[in-house]
Amino acid sequence: MKDTVSMTRHSNWALALLTGVYLVNAVDRQIISVVMEPIRHEFNASDKMLGATALGYSIAFAVTCLPVGWLIDRTRRVRLLAALLAAWSGLTALSGFATSFVFLLLARAGVGAAEAGASPTIISLISDYFEPRRRSFAIGVCYMSTAFGVSASFLIGSLVASAHGWRAAFWVAGIPGLLLAGAIVSTLREPARGASDSSEYSTGVSVAPPMFGALAHIRRDRALLHLTIAITLSALVFASLWIWCGSILIRFHRFSLTEVGQLVAVGGLFQAAGSWLGGYLGQYAAKKSTANFGYVAAICAFLAVPFGIGFALSTTTVGAVIGVCGMSLFNGGWTGPGFGLAVTVAPAPVRGIVVAFIQLFVNLIGAGVGPFLTGAMSDSMPGGLQAAVSLTFALNLWSGVHYLIATKVAKEILPKNAPIQETGNAQLAH
Repeated sequence: MKDTVSMTRHSNWALALLTGVYLVNAVDRQIISVVMEPIRHEFNASDKMLGATALGYSIAFAVTCLPVGWLIDRTRRVRLLAALLAAWSGLTALSGFATSFVFLLLARAGVGAAEAGASPTIISLISDYFEPRRRSFAIGVCYMSTAFGVSASFLIGSLVASAHGWRAAFWVAGIPGLLLAGAIVSTLREPARGASDSSEYSTGVSVAPPMFGALAHIRRDRALLHLTIAITLSALVFASLWIWCGSILIRFHRFSLTEVGQLVAVGGLFQAAGSWLGGYLGQYAAKKSTANFGYVAAICAFLAVPFGIGFALSTTTVGAVIGVCGMSLFNGGWTGPGFGLAVTVAPAPVRGIVVAFIQLFVNLIGAGVGPFLTGAMSDSMPGGLQAAVSLTFALNLWSGVHYLIATKVAKEILPKNAPIQETGNAQLAH
């Protein structure tokens, strides 16, 4: 009993640390957006050059995503996460010492390369710290930090930059991660792979295969393929929401930049609440089968649609505010159950590369193509931006269908009730 309590406490401590890592991840990724203008003035940079910082980050992220995922399945993840965290935090702080725009561009590419391993490592660890039934809630709690990280980067970063210059904003953003990396190495124990899984669920994959073997497994796994499509589409809608939200509020509702910032901050709180709620509902739905995670993700995807379209087409400020809050809530709700189902379906030895595979599409298509697609539709179709955002939100219907198909497939392979383990969490490797 004492060992069980100890493991439970350590799992909860691990979740707190991993949530902190994801918070730092969001801040370090977003902080450059806060100080774009002073960087432009200091280095006499064009908008195209500023855009290249995001492109450099994304390319480096995409190039390293799968190799890092492969490494996650073969090494001690706690040490790897600490090293990646120290790398991207150190490069973020180093950005504050940039003597040229090229220096800054290379530093941001380095941040992207290191951050490619953040989500796969964190979710792989959570899958072994927590039994299947609790994974949805644990991942949902962890993803709450994304909303808080974006809000913190804008609120704190703007204050620091205003008082001490744009370089100080990078230093303040980078230092916490370096301290957190030390806490991870000194206090976090490595969980045994697959220790929390039900013994009744066997995939025939007992050791980490070569990279192409792992990718071949994903290609053959219908549940994982449908989840990849569903999560990518959800991320596409998610990214377009925050990119174009301010433009709609300014163009059609006469919001000031300050008012936009305030409403986006409120929307971030609703997004965080949605991550918590979706994770909690996923845990409740998993009492019968963890395959039911997919139902919760689908419901959240479907419910975001009327709020998103309502926001885009609203003719009143009240309607727009309600739309932002509602779509933020349900857009945050799919993260816990969506990724929870993915790591439950995936065999323990390939979870790192499975999440990396999904993140590759989320980054390239969701965060990259999504906002561009919405902007292109806005330029070329009647109704402009409002119609384009409405159509973008309708993609959540497509996403929801894939969550439902993935759930159906998962029900055929996951044991009913077997994942529920009330007596403890993961065993810890020594």
